[in-house]
Amino acid sequence: MKYNILYGDRSDRLLANDIAQRFVGNNNLGAKNSFAAKTLYDEEAYYYEGIDNLADPSKEVYELDQIYKIFNDTYLPLFGTVDKNIIALQPKKQYLSYYGGNNGGFSGLDFVINAYINMKNSYIQGVSEGGGLSGGSALSEMELVKAREDGQKALQENFENIINQFINFAKIDHQNRKKIITPQNFINYFTNFLLSNSKNFFATYSSFLLTDKIDINFNGLCLDIANVSYEFDSDKVRNVIMDPNFTYYLNTAKSFGFLVCKEYPSKLIANINSSKMKASICACDREHLNGINSSLASSEDIVNYYYEPAYLYDIEYLRTLFVIAYSSFLDNFAVERINNFYDGHMHSKRVTRFSDQSDLVYTSLTDSFLISLYIRLKNSEIRIKYDNSSLERFDRTSKIIYDTYGINDSLKYINEKLRLALEPFMPDKKNFVNTENFSLDEALGLIRLSRYDY
Repeated sequence: MKYNILYGDRSDRLLANDIAQRFVGNNNLGAKNSFAAKTLYDEEAYYYEGIDNLADPSKEVYELDQIYKIFNDTYLPLFGTVDKNIIALQPKKQYLSYYGGNNGGFSGLDFVINAYINMKNSYIQGVSEGGGLSGGSALSEMELVKAREDGQKALQENFENIINQFINFAKIDHQNRKKIITPQNFINYFTNFLLSNSKNFFATYSSFLLTDKIDINFNGLCLDIANVSYEFDSDKVRNVIMDPNFTYYLNTAKSFGFLVCKEYPSKLIANINSSKMKASICACDREHLNGINSSLASSEDIVNYYYEPAYLYDIEYLRTLFVIAYSSFLDNFAVERINNFYDGHMHSKRVTRFSDQSDLVYTSLTDSFLISLYIRLKNSEIRIKYDNSSLERFDRTSKIIYDTYGINDSLKYINEKLRLALEPFMPDKKNFVNTENFSLDEALGLIRLSRYDY
């Protein structure tokens, strides 16, 4: 009695449940236990030896490499997270498309949504014609349950985390807090807090995007067709891998240019190296991408067309963080009692901070000031550890570029100079961290390995 996942044979549903119950992997375990659970998963997840074979030393097992061949390669989903210089990317808003399905509205890159609609229609037609089973199956309808996540919830939570730490700090820092009378006083105070505590959080938008707080679906290439927990292997085995339509699902996905994650099989990811996915780009009235025929475009050409560097928004997000922090500061410390000793007596004065000064915080945060702060925050976040003299030279050059070419070119210079941003997110697993140059595959692979165990 054996379930042969390689060819889609199955004996009975009790066996399916038995297989599922054997997996206890959970990504919330500690490092040591996670490694042990992952080893067990690799040993057992993709084959099952029946009762009749357990005592037989010649029992048949499947080699893992052979088993994995039933899944499409999941390396290409790494695109859309960073570019070849390890700089965080985000989809350009003008190329996002909306899909209104049974579960509400979803968005993704236009060619991804287009490919999905065509795949779904083909899949449902195939099921009705006997290519798969209809009804009673998680994969029977191929309806979306999740698509692109814009990251706003995670960004808001990150801001709240920073500001909560700041308020708690200010509550015990009585002496210095009471000196904050003007908006400029606050700017100086909050700046010192950010620089002194930058190891505890990511204050810049582009650095935060490379943390595991941002879902992989942020890149606009991913679509989920079942609510299955990534943390629990038993759910994936029982609800997706053992689904009667699983093999048909895999084949249909591939025929429309989608990859299926090996260890998260309910997630479809657009394979931008696939001729089928490039055909979907053409179908979205984009026969040429920056002068290149889309059918001949490389994956890098497609990324360059559909994505933009996230650092373009870093300064404005940083300015917003100051304004929100000041508003929270006023909510908590609207009134101060300040004591001064003079004329031989202690005099107490009540000082009120007014919320209408928030606009002054925004206007006082010049690009020049924020560039200097930004360089120092980035230096701390990516742990390159420029010394003060180097930072000052870096600062001067960045401002010369800003004065000559504008803020976007200044940010480009800063981020390309600090392109080894990989270091804080990824252990040096393959000795790539200390090399001067990365290939695109190496860079993307290292970034993703630090965030997901795909």
